[in-house]
Amino acid sequence: MPMSVSEAAERLGLSSSRVKQMLVAGDLPGERVGHVWVLNERDVRDAIARWRPRGRPLSQQMAAGLVDLLAQQFGSTEGRAWLALDNRNRSRLRSHLRALRGADHPAALLRALAPNVSERRTFHYTDPLQPLLDDGRLLAGGNLNQAVGMPGGDAYDFHIAAADVAAVIAHHLLVEDPRGNLTLHVQAAPRADLAASLLDLALRGGSRADAVVAERIQA
Repeated sequence: MPMSVSEAAERLGLSSSRVKQMLVAGDLPGERVGHVWVLNERDVRDAIARWRPRGRPLSQQMAAGLVDLLAQQFGSTEGRAWLALDNRNRSRLRSHLRALRGADHPAALLRALAPNVSERRTFHYTDPLQPLLDDGRLLAGGNLNQAVGMPGGDAYDFHIAAADVAAVIAHHLLVEDPRGNLTLHVQAAPRADLAASLLDLALRGGSRADAVVAERIQA
């Protein structure tokens, strides 16, 4: 059954503009009829399975612990969030990590489990990127982290301490936009290591980002 962009967006829990971006990028099958995109209901159901797997999101503390545990798989020592957990919750997170490593769509499962690890604020940004990279208050994550191995793109992720947010916004004249291309991940103690950067990619989604997340987690 054919579906409009607005109908698909409602099913997916995304904005219509985000669905159009996915169509243009080839992340969601669809056909352009004149100036209008038409989607197939079956393709939308498949996308829901990838984008929104069932399951309750973890609490912020547990989500941070999962990122810590994932970082340990890449050679990091036990982090503060992991050390703060009791044995029962550590066992739960080990089960989640095993599920991620065996999942058909690990990026979808990761974004379902850990959307609450930080506060995310989005901005529209078209100025040169270098001033942001040179700002010591900002930690480059997502595809800007060279360890991820996914160069390019016009969507940017930075991690920042909550105490620095207002000053950074004012300094770089950032304009808040819920559909913007620049995301600040706000935490008390920000981190932008490989594990955190893979979560950034998972939260953004898209076939290329999801493939990188799957390759790294399931290697």
